[in-house]
Amino acid sequence: MANANSIATTPENFAEQFQRTCRPFAVWYNPDPNTDHHKWAVNGEDGKASKEFADMAIALKTAAEIGKEWADEAINQARALDKVEERSKVEERSKGATACLRAIRIIDHIENRPVDDTSYEASLHDKEAAVDCMLHAAGAQSNFVTGFIEASAEYISAVLSAGTPNPYVWKPQAAMTDEEKVADRARYIETD
Repeated sequence: MANANSIATTPENFAEQFQRTCRPFAVWYNPDPNTDHHKWAVNGEDGKASKEFADMAIALKTAAEIGKEWADEAINQARALDKVEERSKVEERSKGATACLRAIRIIDHIENRPVDDTSYEASLHDKEAAVDCMLHAAGAQSNFVTGFIEASAEYISAVLSAGTPNPYVWKPQAAMTDEEKVADRARYIETD
């Protein structure tokens, strides 16, 4: 390609400086002697010549206008898509919150039903039922999120069954090692 600062004066110079291209909204010079007087082409969005002009200045101005229209339309489409995605996110969050609320109601039912068995196993069974309920409501998750949900469900279960545990002392089963679970069972039996 010729030096951008050089001034083209002949069809050959124009053809060299404004070569045929497939770039959208580009201007190029058609040196084909078999074409009529419309030698300046302006590509459309698809990169194909969409308009032809005899005057270079008009071709450049048209390309800028078409490009601006396309850019404005692309911005409008992106904004519309953002709104759709945001609505989708809000709807998804709402579905998640509703599923969580249903699970909490089920956990409340589990923890507040009349029971004769106050053993550690029965308490653990209720905690596991609460965890299963929350995990089912949340759907498939990563291991991290699964642990997060399990701990949240255990906390909710504890609040509903025995009152609010001290979060600085309390440790969820989901975070305990097997040894810690055995020790937790022993503490429960001692205090029972």
